[in-house]
Amino acid sequence: EYTNDELGVTVRLDEMDVYSMGGAKNRFVQLVADMLYRTDRESLNLETLYKSLEEWNYLFEVSLAMMLEEEYQVEVTPEDFDCTRTLGELFHRVCEPSLADKN
Repeated sequence: EYTNDELGVTVRLDEMDVYSMGGAKNRFVQLVADMLYRTDRESLNLETLYKSLEEWNYLFEVSLAMMLEEEYQVEVTPEDFDCTRTLGELFHRVCEPSLADKN
């Protein structure tokens, strides 16, 4: 539970998580979209099978890992890519834990 006495507002943590994680997920998709040059960026969402993107290759994987490491201060391993299929799964595995630690 978070209380801001100045504003007289109390928010339960699970409510904050819904809003912050929703925004974080949208930002994650946007960050990936910004790396694309062939795929229609507007078509990306959490259900996108990212390894099916036209841009997907080893170099893109390394670039994506580096971007995620810089943006979310996490270590991304080849296993993270091996055991995920969608952008949502990748976000959940790699990024969500680091965001939860900040709350």
